[in-house]
Amino acid sequence: MGCDSEALLQAVRVQRDQGIANLVVPGYYEEPFAMIEINSTNIIVTMKWRVILEPDPETSEWAIWCPELPGCTSAGVTQEEALNNIREAIELYLQPDTIQLLPGAVIREVMLG
Repeated sequence: MGCDSEALLQAVRVQRDQGIANLVVPGYYEEPFAMIEINSTNIIVTMKWRVILEPDPETSEWAIWCPELPGCTSAGVTQEEALNNIREAIELYLQPDTIQLLPGAVIREVMLG
């Protein structure tokens, strides 16, 4: 099942349970999409991403990609190696880039939902 970002943002609801917020996408993931745990010293965010593993008939390796992150792909000789590689690819994909701004540029944020 595909899910565009607008539908994802509109479908997310927050469940609170004993200091843990679970972001759940109804009909998309059966378990929380992300979990945020806040205690007296830390904030821990754990996110779950759907990935697709496909065997490559030419190389006998496994191709893997994340449908919600366009262009986020990887591969591995085994399924386990491909899964480890896509974890690293997702982490790199989500790292913010340094932005070179022109003089007078203004940074703003917008909220959806």
